[in-house]
Amino acid sequence: MTTKEKDIEIRSEEVQEILGRPPRWLIRWGITVIFTVVALLFIGSYFFKYPEIIIAPIEVTPKKLLANVISETIGRIDSLLADEKQTVMSDSITCFKGKIYLPPQGTGKIKAGQTVNVKLDNFPYMEYGMIKLQVKNAALVSIMRNGELRYILEVDFLDVLQTNYGKILTFSQEMQGTAEIVTDDLRLLDRFLRPIKALWVN
Repeated sequence: MTTKEKDIEIRSEEVQEILGRPPRWLIRWGITVIFTVVALLFIGSYFFKYPEIIIAPIEVTPKKLLANVISETIGRIDSLLADEKQTVMSDSITCFKGKIYLPPQGTGKIKAGQTVNVKLDNFPYMEYGMIKLQVKNAALVSIMRNGELRYILEVDFLDVLQTNYGKILTFSQEMQGTAEIVTDDLRLLDRFLRPIKALWVN
């Protein structure tokens, strides 16, 4: 073997040793970056919250059921006399209620004061927004609906169906939609720790 070949072989071994052993400063920086990212994730998961919701169908109706008025002559109704001679103009219905048909799962978490977000099928919420309500009374009534056990939760609307976009929606009979009841406003950290806590307790 010539002197040149030996020199190349020795240098190759030195290069391989350098490549196989990364510099210490690179290792320290790598550990620091990883630790910083993990710490930021934990800090962020403590401050950021992710609501826990129950989703169920809702039906919106007037508080006082409307009666069918049959006229014996052809014409147009301009106004009607309601209770105590109160005049109700045509196309004006006030005071609405919503019936939320809840599944059994999670109904024990529902309490008065919780937020309810209502999205009506007739008005896409991305365009019209949603109606924000509050649970006034958490009393539930059980019924069988479509062969399945459901609990009815009633919520009251304001005099007008106004969304969080400021738009007033036109009422139609038996409006259908989706209700989202915010039962808890959990931190992301709590969500991560819950499964670990359940495993530890069990």
